[in-house]
Amino acid sequence: MKINHRCYIGLGSNIPPRRHYLKQARGLLAAESRLVAVSSIYESPPWRDIGTHPYLNQVVALDTVHAPADLMERLLHIEQCLGRDRTAGADRTIDLDLLDYAGQLIYTPHLQLPHPRMHRRAFVLLPLQEIAPRWRHPVSHLTIDQLLAAIPQAERVQTRRVGNVE
Repeated sequence: MKINHRCYIGLGSNIPPRRHYLKQARGLLAAESRLVAVSSIYESPPWRDIGTHPYLNQVVALDTVHAPADLMERLLHIEQCLGRDRTAGADRTIDLDLLDYAGQLIYTPHLQLPHPRMHRRAFVLLPLQEIAPRWRHPVSHLTIDQLLAAIPQAERVQTRRVGNVE
């Protein structure tokens, strides 16, 4: 019997039609694993030097039988299918980040879990809080509320909910 593992995936797009790319990615993820929860859609400015247009972001919860490295390969394949340009700083049709895999700590040259920067990003934490309000960071053991409180108010305000999933 295969065991399902709960994982959280961050989705982002800043190339029109942004909602279309999010929807396509959700469909491809659901074809591979069981989609358990989908957050609302949030808009945020480009993160530091990544892209020039605002992002639409959301987080999904999946139950998957795939091992972490295999799941990451599948995410990269979905990005490729949806036309992701992997040039540093390029705008993105879709960006898929494996945020957490069953609370496991994984550090390899190609994969770090939990995602090493997720705790500093309101555009990840706000949608994650919506679908997993009791989630705790596997390393710091801080709650989402505690992690969000550590993010500067200006950044939290710039990340705003803009709608539900169609």
